[in-house]
Amino acid sequence: MENIIELKDVHKYYGKGDGLVRALNGATLDIKEGEMCAVMGKSGSGKSTLLYVMAGLNKVDKGDYRFQDKPVNLKNPNALSRFRKDNIGLIVQNFALIEDQTVFYNVALPLKYKGLSRKKIQKRVMKVLEMLEISDKARNYPGQLSGGQQQRVSIARALVKKAEVLLADEPTGSVDEATEDNIMALFRKINTELGKTIVIVTHDEKVGNLCDRVIRLSDGRVVNA
Repeated sequence: MENIIELKDVHKYYGKGDGLVRALNGATLDIKEGEMCAVMGKSGSGKSTLLYVMAGLNKVDKGDYRFQDKPVNLKNPNALSRFRKDNIGLIVQNFALIEDQTVFYNVALPLKYKGLSRKKIQKRVMKVLEMLEISDKARNYPGQLSGGQQQRVSIARALVKKAEVLLADEPTGSVDEATEDNIMALFRKINTELGKTIVIVTHDEKVGNLCDRVIRLSDGRVVNA
């Protein structure tokens, strides 16, 4: 398999002087196309920072990023925004759903930004909701759903873009164990049936064991991949 993501000697700093924090301190890693991996490490090791660099949400102070063997401009906000819109589906722990809008609207939002027609949006959203077994919740609001159902909506929103890579930040951190099992089974289904590359930041060894590979971070560096 070819590498879809390549990060080389990536540095990301916060603060200045005595308050300088080296969130990433020379992180280097490769992720292969179609792989499902976990990123693990202690709190403060740089896991989420690394994920948000891969997502194109964080500029960096130093380092190189290649996606499908093409360079990603890590210092230009506009270039990062275009990259993210076209290539990345992001899933976060607290779901980040718009509470006063329906499930359908929440999932359709990325397609509205892309300017798709109403007919295409309707077809694509319902197809994804059906795959995730929540099509009957299309007219519901997030507050009417369980935590597991809300996470499925969050996954649907990431998936509907047809992005090559799904990046998930602690996607099972707000749900119970049974729901965690269901979500991980869902990620595996998306990985195997749709061929999506999935990277999951987690502190949970059980989640790591369900992935193809675990990438471990310590003090902003990849120490085991």
